[in-house]
Amino acid sequence: MPGTLRGYRILAILLLCGAVFLAYPWRARLQVGEWTFPLDDPWIHQVYARNLARFHCYAFNPCEPGTGSSAPLWTLLMVPPHLFGWDPVVWALVLGLLSLAGLGWVVWRWGEERFPSPIPAVLTAALLLSPQVSWAGTEGMETALAACLATFILWRLGRQWTRWTDAFLEGALLGALLWLRPEAPLLALVSLWQRRREKPLRLAGWLVALSVLTAPYVAFHLRTGGRVLPQTVYAKAAYYARPISLQSLGSFLHGLALSFGPGIWPLAVLLLALGVISMVRARERVWGPALLWSALTLLVAAWRMPVVLHFGRHFVPVVPALLLVSGEGWRMLPKRMRWAVGAAAAILAFEGLVIGSALYSGGCQMLAEGQLAMGRYIRAQVPLGEPIATHDVGAIGYFGEHPVVDTMALVTPELTPVLALHDDQALWGYLQQRNVHYLAALEGLHPAICAMPGVQEIVRYGRMSLYRLP
Repeated sequence: MPGTLRGYRILAILLLCGAVFLAYPWRARLQVGEWTFPLDDPWIHQVYARNLARFHCYAFNPCEPGTGSSAPLWTLLMVPPHLFGWDPVVWALVLGLLSLAGLGWVVWRWGEERFPSPIPAVLTAALLLSPQVSWAGTEGMETALAACLATFILWRLGRQWTRWTDAFLEGALLGALLWLRPEAPLLALVSLWQRRREKPLRLAGWLVALSVLTAPYVAFHLRTGGRVLPQTVYAKAAYYARPISLQSLGSFLHGLALSFGPGIWPLAVLLLALGVISMVRARERVWGPALLWSALTLLVAAWRMPVVLHFGRHFVPVVPALLLVSGEGWRMLPKRMRWAVGAAAAILAFEGLVIGSALYSGGCQMLAEGQLAMGRYIRAQVPLGEPIATHDVGAIGYFGEHPVVDTMALVTPELTPVLALHDDQALWGYLQQRNVHYLAALEGLHPAICAMPGVQEIVRYGRMSLYRLP
């Protein structure tokens, strides 16, 4: 029976991932005519990976080392197609879908330890088919892998260490997570609190394993970028940060509501509240680490970067555990109400699949008609070696194959203070000083520069224009 159940679980997860593939990248491939991503950011990883393969240097612009990738481990995983001539988009999609399958397996197994059948299967299906998580597995980024690893670590926190190797493995997993997401130290703090009563020698093994991977991460970023974390952290904080206030908190919550509105999450939030009430009444702490990590992640985001970007992808790693907690609320309901809630969840999941698939294909189409087309034009028409200033460096850098001056400071860290002030005049002075004569910008961005005397629009693709600067 266990072997049959295991086979059923694997088959169900593969079918769910197949449905995600058909609804998202395959549909977009049919609509756009090529494999691509719905966001510009995945192309940043591809540029770094290509330069690692070609020039053996971790840099966006060749021979200019920088830390514009927020997930160095994912960047390394993107290197093989550039070494062996494979399609890098297909490679990224395969790894993303495998990560999605791993996430489904962890959620199902964790759910089996807590809930009767068929709740684990239903929760797994609801998770993988939710548009935010489906995007995470098909957007070409590290998000699904980070979610899988973080959920696996949280699952392990419910078990006591029986050997020092258990402690060492947990510390190593936390260290690996840091190479995927810079907020991983928050989960390390939760893990340390959960394990505070373990034997000192095992805690020492946990710390050693964590340090073995954390120390090189810190040293690498200090040497390459001069700061402890990737430049993306400081650039995004500089651009999006605002003083904490009721208005900024309201704006942040509004962004979360918009991003997680499609799909099952409005219902899951209600069940989550019921689940927490159930835990408090029963004085259970089984989901405590998951709730604590989720709360810390949201609080730090609201404090440092109170915006919700890219369909809420930065928060996807916390949602699998939160969905499992919502299973506690579902189990509390009377049987008839449980069936009604299940039917409502199925309707919401289908609605989320339709909306998410359409938005994904639309994003791929928009990127192909804008940034990808512009990058190809730059490679064909702009004199070789001319630097291109742009705020979307991924596709422009990958397809344009020209040096890039990043006006969002991911690749050009010296622009971080200018970015924080949103000062186009200072940016204009910087571009003039660097002798930059081309700017690729989406409509509405850098309006002061686009309106400068002598600035001419050369070509337009989609919502992106290429300007010639005097």
